[in-house]
Amino acid sequence: MRGVTRVDRHGEHVCSIVPDPKGLRRRVAILLTATASCLAGAYALLTATAADPLEPGAPLLISAIACAALILVAACAARKPSAATFTAPDGAAVGHLRRDEQERWVLTDSDGTTVAVLVGRGPTWLLRQRWRATNAEGEVLAEAVEDNLLLAVARRLFGHFFGVLRPHFAIGDGHRPIGWIGRPRPWSVAVIVDLAQEGDVTLDRQVALALAYLLAQSPAL
Repeated sequence: MRGVTRVDRHGEHVCSIVPDPKGLRRRVAILLTATASCLAGAYALLTATAADPLEPGAPLLISAIACAALILVAACAARKPSAATFTAPDGAAVGHLRRDEQERWVLTDSDGTTVAVLVGRGPTWLLRQRWRATNAEGEVLAEAVEDNLLLAVARRLFGHFFGVLRPHFAIGDGHRPIGWIGRPRPWSVAVIVDLAQEGDVTLDRQVALALAYLLAQSPAL
């Protein structure tokens, strides 16, 4: 499955599956784009080679199908997920992430208790993209920020540039670094969360996975 996230701590792996939020939409968009392109090519070929004129309604029908496919492509590309469920290795649901009416992401446990509220801060043109997770009282639990300002500016100009400029996001708890989020290789479809630096004060794994899920939606990552 695309978008496998691994949480590491001192060599111990706690594995969970975070579906790539762009994966299914990307495949649908590619399929619809290919369909529209084939229809347009077929129409051009028929027009150029047909001995008799096409039926009057044929060009209109083909154009309508092609336009509908392109509209669906745009809708698939623009739509963003509004909820996600995190599961334990045994398949049990251990957390739920949803977007509220204030465009914040609220992470709750299996009992419905709020674990964290996640808010994106950026990206702006010159500043690094960052996400901050706070508890219900507003105390900072973790913050993920692009690790290099110059590369962040380059990504604003060129995107991830075929994966070469894909970032790592440094994770901190407000006082010190505790790990990073990123792809192990530029072409990889997985997102790794490495918390090997967290020490004695541990970060809730659900918060780490929520940050990884939201960052996976970033065009740069």
